[in-house]
Amino acid sequence: MNSHRLNVQPLIVSELVGELLDAHRIIIQRKSLKINVTGKASEWHADAAKLRTSLDNLLSNAVNYTPRNGQIDISWQDKNKVLHIEIANSGSTIAEEDKDKIFKPFYQGKVARSGPIKGSGIGLSVARECIQAQGGTLELIRHKVFPVCFRLQCPRLQGQGAAV
Repeated sequence: MNSHRLNVQPLIVSELVGELLDAHRIIIQRKSLKINVTGKASEWHADAAKLRTSLDNLLSNAVNYTPRNGQIDISWQDKNKVLHIEIANSGSTIAEEDKDKIFKPFYQGKVARSGPIKGSGIGLSVARECIQAQGGTLELIRHKVFPVCFRLQCPRLQGQGAAV
């Protein structure tokens, strides 16, 4: 993921989110999860593959850590040429002692992941690395409703193959 060049291209955020939800559709249906999606169909300029990887890891975690009949909330908006995407879920709160460690490669917190496949502990570190490569940030934040929420911030990038 440590590429020094970005493949900047336009993308439609709502389409990207829809594609990722489709990729996780079977487990979403199996767990009877309620998905709330809000945001404008904004065109954005970013490294689409890196943004997809970041969002896919966040959504995968949300799906796997949200209990049966739980909820996932995905929202986005453009604030001053920075795309803010929040993925929140009704899963268990991340333990205080895990909050500083969850972005480290191979770290697995105290909360058990559901589903047939155990996670590797690299999803959040990869997600953060992909967004940081674009000059953005990924952090765990407080949410007004849900116990777990990650906020990804991705600046609008210019040009194709932009150097970092």
